[in-house]
Amino acid sequence: MSAPERPIRVLFLLQRPEAWGNVASIWRAMTDDPSFQPVAWLLPYNVEDTAVSARHRRLHQELLVSQGVQWVEWTPGMTLTANQFDVAVFTHPYDRERPRALWFDRVRACVPKTVYVPYGLSVGAGAKNLRLQFAQPLQIGADLVVVRSLAEKAMYAQYCPAGDARVQVLGHPRFDRLLQALETIDTSALKTRIGGRTAILWNSHFSFGHRFSQSSNFSTFDLLGPELLDYFAHHRTKLCLLWRPHPGLFPELLRQGLLTSEQLPALRAEVSELGIVLDEQPDHLPAFACSQALISDPGSFLFEYLATGKPLLPLVNPEGEPLNAEAISLMAACGSAACFEQVEHFIAAVVNGRIDHGRCLASREQHLPLLDGKAGLRLCAALLRGSGACYSNRCAGLRIQQCQAMGSRNGD
Repeated sequence: MSAPERPIRVLFLLQRPEAWGNVASIWRAMTDDPSFQPVAWLLPYNVEDTAVSARHRRLHQELLVSQGVQWVEWTPGMTLTANQFDVAVFTHPYDRERPRALWFDRVRACVPKTVYVPYGLSVGAGAKNLRLQFAQPLQIGADLVVVRSLAEKAMYAQYCPAGDARVQVLGHPRFDRLLQALETIDTSALKTRIGGRTAILWNSHFSFGHRFSQSSNFSTFDLLGPELLDYFAHHRTKLCLLWRPHPGLFPELLRQGLLTSEQLPALRAEVSELGIVLDEQPDHLPAFACSQALISDPGSFLFEYLATGKPLLPLVNPEGEPLNAEAISLMAACGSAACFEQVEHFIAAVVNGRIDHGRCLASREQHLPLLDGKAGLRLCAALLRGSGACYSNRCAGLRIQQCQAMGSRNGD
């Protein structure tokens, strides 16, 4: 495929440090290809919450520095002009959390092509969650939406008002970085804190308590959290609970009045004294690399950890909203836990080396069919082509032919 007459100017709108992994391989592919001219704008984490944004800005800056990425810091008054960029890549779907000048309709008015790389790997159903995951202005209007599987594409056909015509199954770029980083990432600091113990990674969601009682209550934090913390504190000499809460969990504790901001340092100190490792790094991949298994509320980690080949256990809130078809399929293969006895049984099986997760591993072909480290390259090829999907819906079942060349040809 011939290169364009001039480089394609691509604007990356970066909001959250934990979402950098979603576009890192795209950025690398574009910086290595003279056909592209990528530019990163660093936006507030959440323009509605200046305190949270200030706290995360430093983490985001440090992450980008560590990755050798140069960026432009957004300041009030910065706006886009017509023909300034050819493509805009969004990493977060919610307009209300971006400066108004960078709401989707404003960007689309200035930039010919818009791309959405989903910030998370959706697992939830329920009316509110489906609206958040498939019916935001960005999801409805983007010229290209990148998804990892035919099942995810089918959910756009079912739940997005605009359907799935613009949705391409290219594989999710976050897995490109995951596959590479698990072999190369620096885990020395985290390993020191774990201290040779068997580490179980725990990912707890924020949607608990009265505020979420009528919608999106996927969290088991208040149901299983106390017993989990007690169990690992009791077994701290041999076991390590590697706790990586959802970034929204601590803010939710403050919002519900369960803690004050002044009490957060004491909480961190207390869990450390109990032998629990609280991981709040911007990058979650060291935790993936250092852990022997995952227990997690419904969320992106379930599908992402599946790529590691390690055992995982989804945690289920019996009173929570329903999950989508793909999440239900994953749980059918991997099992799940709704009470602590089931969690304890899983931990014992991991420790004793008796875990049977063959069906879970077999489900990777269904949920992560393009797990080859080339999703970023496929996206670049799609932009150069200007149209066309990675493979069609006529593909029998979920079997996918390997891409033969990372230019104009993709698996079909």
